[in-house]
Amino acid sequence: MINNAAIMICGDASQDGAEPQVFQQLADTLSKNLESHEIAFGLMDSKDHSIHAGLEDLKSRGASKIVCLPGMLFTPADVKSALPNAINDFGVANPDIDVTLGKDLGIDPKMLLAAQARVLEAMPDTELMGDTVLMIVGAGARDAEANAHVAKMARLLLEGMGFAWSEVCYSGGVSPSVDQAIKQTVKLPYKKILVLPLSLIHISEPTRQ
Repeated sequence: MINNAAIMICGDASQDGAEPQVFQQLADTLSKNLESHEIAFGLMDSKDHSIHAGLEDLKSRGASKIVCLPGMLFTPADVKSALPNAINDFGVANPDIDVTLGKDLGIDPKMLLAAQARVLEAMPDTELMGDTVLMIVGAGARDAEANAHVAKMARLLLEGMGFAWSEVCYSGGVSPSVDQAIKQTVKLPYKKILVLPLSLIHISEPTRQ
């Protein structure tokens, strides 16, 4: 599907709270690894870096086929409808350009392995996990299904890596917040807390306390 196609990364400014330059950095990184593809980005709920603007950018570079890839782990319900609509509007206005929307990454085995690798970077001594709480920080959405995926990832990491316990919290105005989760977690009878941000954009190194 992606052969000879331009690629557009689709983000959600209101969901991720991510700045456009972060998506630009992601696009630049992909460009270095996929030199034969034109790459751009567009953000839902962004005035200056909209989905339409990203598609128009690729059009101006001569793209005749565009694959749109959701730049988010779990797509909220409102974006699931708004994003296809925005892409479809462009397709109707530009029938000579083949535009395809890919799936979000979701709970994919490769994403689980990537999360496990980040955990091991922070805690290479796996024997410590038996006395450690794994705290997963999701972006947070007003969408129960997207938030539930974060909780499922936490459970898979808990059982797959041997942590004593796991807690889930969110950074996007969804309860429980990071502050609320930490206040609760420090009351548990375990010596360590490992915090893992679970977000495609703004992922930082896991931290221990």
